[in-house]
Amino acid sequence: MPIKWKKNRRLRPQVILNKLESMRVKSEDQSIFYSGFEIENILPALHSMLDLPVVSSEIDTYSLIWEGLAKSTSKSLTTDGFLEILNRLLSDKLSKKDEIYHFLSTVSVSHVNSLRSIECLGNRIYFSKKIFPKNFLKTRNLQIEDWGDVAEKTPSNYQNLTIQVRAKNPEAAFSKSFRSIDLLRALWCSQLNPQLKISFGHVAYEPINVIRMGSIHTLHRPDGSSAVDGIWFDPIFTKARPFEFLDPVKLHSNCNKALRQIAKCAYREAIISALIRFARALDERDPNTAFLKLWGAFESLSSTANADYERLVNQCAFLFSDRDYHLQMLEHLRLYRNSTVHVGEESSRARNYCYQLQFYFMRLAWFHINNASKFRSLEECNFFLESPTERIELKRQIHLRRQALKFRS
Repeated sequence: MPIKWKKNRRLRPQVILNKLESMRVKSEDQSIFYSGFEIENILPALHSMLDLPVVSSEIDTYSLIWEGLAKSTSKSLTTDGFLEILNRLLSDKLSKKDEIYHFLSTVSVSHVNSLRSIECLGNRIYFSKKIFPKNFLKTRNLQIEDWGDVAEKTPSNYQNLTIQVRAKNPEAAFSKSFRSIDLLRALWCSQLNPQLKISFGHVAYEPINVIRMGSIHTLHRPDGSSAVDGIWFDPIFTKARPFEFLDPVKLHSNCNKALRQIAKCAYREAIISALIRFARALDERDPNTAFLKLWGAFESLSSTANADYERLVNQCAFLFSDRDYHLQMLEHLRLYRNSTVHVGEESSRARNYCYQLQFYFMRLAWFHINNASKFRSLEECNFFLESPTERIELKRQIHLRRQALKFRS
């Protein structure tokens, strides 16, 4: 699937390209560059107008756009011409042979637990209470020494993890690694996060997720050398108490089962994306920010366009026998979401609202996971979730469907 412009009548990419054309300068050697600081604002706008295929996750799409602009040597920047250049560059980059990388990081799991390795999104994640292999450790320590003044130190009682990943470049390797571990953390946290926790003072601004990543991540080639000049780090890292699994065997089994179910799903990318967004949302310290990001994850499991929150609420409420009660609870969360977005309201109760929304997200996400092979698309699943809850109305619809089938026959 090629890169396309998003189908949205309100988006006019040619206006952005015209602005860029006015900033374009050709040097003596005929190379193209763009003058002015405004380019830093324009690139994200251009990026958001593009409908990027799944395969583009292999590369840094911002760099792709910048390279495309540098290679746009025709007199005028046009939407069709720019897309042609981007797709040619994408094809060239995707044709590059994959290389093996090793992603090294830590996770807030107690050393009491001896975790098994697990395959997630095609990448094997290895856990260890011991130090990293010597060839990796030496390079990692040197990198941390060089860059450690910008990153907070990770607690020594976190477990080490290594992910072996195949990718076309270091940026893609890092992205793939983080997607894998964040999907696994989402499955962990959806089973282990507290349903409610009363917090006071600074504790009220600690992330809700009980399992979080360490502060520093490094990427290596198979010989242990660094794949990039530097480290990745969390600038707002918050320490977590290492979590002790009560039944790691059962947890591991549940995660493996969930990953197998997701792999069978026709709309697995939607489930994976929602779960990753869930994990990243509840890593946030600010509960208002966490709530809005979690609502985004919740909303993404609805096939409705144009933010039809009423349909989303009805779809989720269908999962409960006491539907009317849960409709009211979901409506209350929807209203809070709207007030936060449109008025900028921040509530001291936002953390409690995060716990409430987490409950509904988990119920909806696990419904999709457990029923992953029963539906041909997310739209079909949500059509099912919009079914009537009264038995008499369901029987009436069955009768009408049979009559329609008979008529068509």
